[in-house]
Amino acid sequence: MGFGVINFSLSWVRWIDSKFMVNQFYNKDKFFKSRGEEAREILLNQISTKKTCLRGDFDVCELIEKSNQDNLVQAAVLIPIIERANGFTIILTKRKHNLSNHAGQISFPGGKRDESDSSFEFTAIREAKEEIGLNINENEVVGKLETWETRTGFIITPVVCFKNEIPKLERNADEVEEIFEVPLEYLFNPRNHILEQRVFNEKGHKFYAIKYSNYYIWGATAGIIMNLYSLLG
Repeated sequence: MGFGVINFSLSWVRWIDSKFMVNQFYNKDKFFKSRGEEAREILLNQISTKKTCLRGDFDVCELIEKSNQDNLVQAAVLIPIIERANGFTIILTKRKHNLSNHAGQISFPGGKRDESDSSFEFTAIREAKEEIGLNINENEVVGKLETWETRTGFIITPVVCFKNEIPKLERNADEVEEIFEVPLEYLFNPRNHILEQRVFNEKGHKFYAIKYSNYYIWGATAGIIMNLYSLLG
């Protein structure tokens, strides 16, 4: 059976808002008004002292069980927060349609951890260089979010970095269809947060989604964005 989209009432929007009220005393305007080292310090403090709400697809949809397997595929993604003249953005990619995993989906640059990788930070930095030509220095890494487990057998470590400027990026034509940036304020606006539900094998599965221009951000990528929102939003 294919996927069918179920429409949502206002109650779903309220559910999303209540799910992420963990950081209600944090003034997000302080971050969005900050620049340079001050912005980096705010990021560092929030990531190092706060816990995120969700740990995987199973936290969004009760029909997805947390895996007890020891052989989950270890992976890391880079969340590049870029300081632009008119505000902060996040770099995302659209994956090629012929890839074996998550083809055509919107994602952060990242991939599987190699045995030779010294850390998850190293994995994320290496993959970002390979996929989009983004060079990250170790001192530009702010920290890690808690891992995200997918229903497809991956456990992802999100690594956050902060850059004041970036050169022109160059995509890996074998893996990446497109590179684009999304304003952080757009991603953190609750009006843009959607809790989707689709029917598969006669069961409804919930997941987060964010629509931006012609892009549909969903699944693990949207879930990780929601976790970042819970820290900074």
